[in-house]
Amino acid sequence: MDQYNFSDFTEENYRKMIRLAKEKYSFRTYGDVDSMKNGVIWRHDIDMSVHRALALSRIEKEEGVFATWFVLLHSSFYNVFEKNIYRKLKMIKENGGIIGLHFDPDFYESVNSDITGLEEKLILEKELLERVLETEIDVFSFHNPDTGGGFLDLEQTHIAGMRNVYHSSIRNQFSYCSDSNGYWRYRRLEDMIRDGRPDEKIQILTHPVFWQKEGMSPRERVMRCVDGRAANTMKEYDELLKKNHRENVMQPVARSKSYRELQF
Repeated sequence: MDQYNFSDFTEENYRKMIRLAKEKYSFRTYGDVDSMKNGVIWRHDIDMSVHRALALSRIEKEEGVFATWFVLLHSSFYNVFEKNIYRKLKMIKENGGIIGLHFDPDFYESVNSDITGLEEKLILEKELLERVLETEIDVFSFHNPDTGGGFLDLEQTHIAGMRNVYHSSIRNQFSYCSDSNGYWRYRRLEDMIRDGRPDEKIQILTHPVFWQKEGMSPRERVMRCVDGRAANTMKEYDELLKKNHRENVMQPVARSKSYRELQF
């Protein structure tokens, strides 16, 4: 499975990639798009793991760089309104991260022809996220923009007061690298940075769930996220009963099935 470069996706290698990029490029924000002549915009879509996101943000803080973190309000893997998740997102912001909105049009069954409806939903989520995390949101990315709906074809550079990072004005100007689905979709990141010209503009998209302490397959990385969430949920349940002096009733003989064994 060497063609998938499992060993690339570790915290150690993430730090290495940050350092390589620092040697050649300045780190920029999406607010610099219209004026920048070179540099790198590093972006994270937090699809699954805020825990992994916080780990990477700590590395960025230690290395003196920053990235833009796109938060998904409709993830099946985390909930912005959980205290633990909320606190971690606030810590990412405190580490220097810029918060953006990761918007899933499929949740609303939106289509690109209904700009008014799309804008209404974007405003709703923008204002909600701004209030929860107490920060201004001025940039958004579509979740799975190339799987239907024609959202890559939108002509608006800004919608609902936010910059659309998938607009052609960005896609056509920037070299692009993505780790979507846990492997390099276009070029390997290390090759892109090493071969890139110093006068180039590049955009790097990473998904925190895929960057672990050790190399493993993408599915194993996702399962690790799911297992961790399940374990934390049960820990919170046990601690809540203990705190409130409630009896934690368990099956004494035949244990109940784990979530992995249940048939859905």
